[in-house]
Amino acid sequence: MKYFKDLTIITKHNLIISINFTYGWMPTSFDFRSDKFDEALEIINNAKKGIVPSIDQLEILKGLLNNSLVGTSKHLHFINPEIFAIWDSRVYRYLTAYSCDFGHHS
Repeated sequence: MKYFKDLTIITKHNLIISINFTYGWMPTSFDFRSDKFDEALEIINNAKKGIVPSIDQLEILKGLLNNSLVGTSKHLHFINPEIFAIWDSRVYRYLTAYSCDFGHHS
């Protein structure tokens, strides 16, 4: 969390480093699933300022970040822990069990 706190602007370089430490303690290997870095960086920098992403923006982040909403939630938590909670797979399954937007994604 200190890594992000000390950054004024999150760049692609910072994003790649932070993805590696986010996934470093997860039981899943990381793989970028899209190339929407510019869009993701805008969303992430806004999240650092306290702006909560829309569902469409979460889809963009999720699409880039291993296609995982759990990984996306962890990354957002590191960026702004006051606003974003970490979802583990059980929380994700519970919250998305009845959701048509995210229920069919991993």
